[in-house]
Amino acid sequence: MNQLNLNNQLKNQDFVAKTISQIEKDFGRCNLEIHLANLSDRDSLENGILSLIQNLSSDKLQQLMYIIDIQENDYSKLLRTEFFHRALAEKILRREALKVFLRENLSI
Repeated sequence: MNQLNLNNQLKNQDFVAKTISQIEKDFGRCNLEIHLANLSDRDSLENGILSLIQNLSSDKLQQLMYIIDIQENDYSKLLRTEFFHRALAEKILRREALKVFLRENLSI
């Protein structure tokens, strides 16, 4: 899913609701409470994720990456960026949206 496709999908309220549900589910599996239900666009979702991950310990962040299924190689590349948490929040949103997209388009 490219950036344009992601942005287009996140204009659909049903897709946004499913993505929020997926994010909350995965964060919950890591014992992290996140409430995004009142958010409705890509930027606010990314900012909501950002606000939570900025304060996580590296151990908790690693656990979250495993649960969300962000590859260690991708995570390592992000660690070297100037805006690590912002880039990671975007990566998390993209991965969670991809899960929803694939489930919707590949389900039987």
